[in-house]
Amino acid sequence: MTNQHDNKTTLKNKKTAGFVRRLTGAWFPIEKETRTEKVHVRMPLPLVMCLLTIGLSLLMIVGSSALLSNTYREAMALQSELDFLTAEQKDLNLDLNDRIDLLAIRNIAVNEYGMINEEYVSARYLNVRGANGLESYRAEDEHVTANTAR
Repeated sequence: MTNQHDNKTTLKNKKTAGFVRRLTGAWFPIEKETRTEKVHVRMPLPLVMCLLTIGLSLLMIVGSSALLSNTYREAMALQSELDFLTAEQKDLNLDLNDRIDLLAIRNIAVNEYGMINEEYVSARYLNVRGANGLESYRAEDEHVTANTAR
C-alpha cells in the first residue's frame, strides 16, 4: 500500500511539475544557455609595460601638479604674512622714532609740564655751620650743610 501511495504521489508531483513548466514557459520564456569556451588572449609583454609606464606617468603628472598647487598656496600665505609683518615693523619703527625724538620730548617737557633748561637755573650753595645747620653726606662723601633757621 505504501508503494502504491508513493506512486500516486510521484505521478501527482510529475503532473504538477509539468503544469507549472507549461505556465512559466508561457509567462517567462525559457532561453537555452549556450556554453561558449573562453578564449584566453595573451597580451604581449611590451604592450603591458607600455601601458604600465603611461599609467605611472599620468599618475606622477597629476600628483606633482597637486603638490605644486599646494606649495603655491603655502607660498602665497607666507608672502601675505611677510607683507603684514613688514608693515607692522614699519609702523613700530615710526612710533619708536617719535618716542625717541629729543626735540619732541623737549617740547612736551617745556610746553606741557612747564620745565626749563638747566642752563637757566642758577646754583646757590649755602655755607652755614652751627646749631641751625643740617649736615648730610652724598655718595661721594662730600659734606653738605644747610641752615634751618629763618
